[in-house]
Amino acid sequence: MAITYSGTRPSPFVAAAVQEFQSYELTAFKGLEIAKPFMSMVDKGTLPVVTRESQAGTGDGKTRRAPGSAYNRDDIEAEGIPFQCLGYGHETPLPDEDVAQYKSEFDAQVVAGVRNRQRILTDLETKIKDMVFNTTTFTGTSLFTDYSGAPWDAAGSDILGQVDASIDKVISNGGMPNTVIIPRLQSKNLKTNTAIKSMLSGLAYPTLDQVAEVLRTYWNLPNIIFAGAVYNSANKGQDASMTDIWGDDYAMVCRTAMNANDPSESCAFRTPIWQEMNGADVSAFTYREEQTDSTIVKGKMFYDELVVDKYQGHLLQID
Repeated sequence: MAITYSGTRPSPFVAAAVQEFQSYELTAFKGLEIAKPFMSMVDKGTLPVVTRESQAGTGDGKTRRAPGSAYNRDDIEAEGIPFQCLGYGHETPLPDEDVAQYKSEFDAQVVAGVRNRQRILTDLETKIKDMVFNTTTFTGTSLFTDYSGAPWDAAGSDILGQVDASIDKVISNGGMPNTVIIPRLQSKNLKTNTAIKSMLSGLAYPTLDQVAEVLRTYWNLPNIIFAGAVYNSANKGQDASMTDIWGDDYAMVCRTAMNANDPSESCAFRTPIWQEMNGADVSAFTYREEQTDSTIVKGKMFYDELVVDKYQGHLLQID
């Protein structure tokens, strides 16, 4: 049987709650907020990204003109970032007998679709994490700072100053930071940090939203992303072992794309998605497999994950 069941069969109410929880858990995925999707009509090509240097002003006074004179000019400089969207997918077989047996408890096709999407997005989240928290890409003092000697789990650590210094590094590289990426496992340390607690005075039990609002104001950045997706690292048949994808060793200051439809925007990361094959998200399909009397629920997605401009980011080691 494709559905392996143990213990007491759930009531319809419990089954609905499980489905709601699974859907809620998908909101923990932050990869596509960090590496914003770009919908491509082709599977491979180049993103024509306008360079940091071309976007920045020169400060040389060359916009001054005399009456009747020609305006000064220069060219737009763009760099082609190659991409190739590869296919990822997962299937769940649903034998007719299983569907009939449990139809009063849950909609097997809905559950199968959620499971397929969870697996595909977990893989995508892991790929984006490996791309973002990467000490091979982000190396050298302009791109990486080791603060492990003053880790974020120490209440007296200067978290505010560490991020401030990283913002300055990105700006010094010609970047325009607008985002801080913080792992879920480190988010609780923000509430106990001495300096941040003083900014939350009067709030006995501050929520992460309240912490994020204070930090957005202090750092003058619009996006504070708490990356909290988890995956089951145990093998099939073993007890579940839930592991945080983003760990607790690193944080990142970077520029995330503001306009998902503009491939020319300079930013740190993007995710081209082949729209012709799967639309804007994981596509769901069903088909019959008559030799097993089963309905197969399939999820698939075609994408590539890209470092567009590493100088739009700065990696911090925080543990």
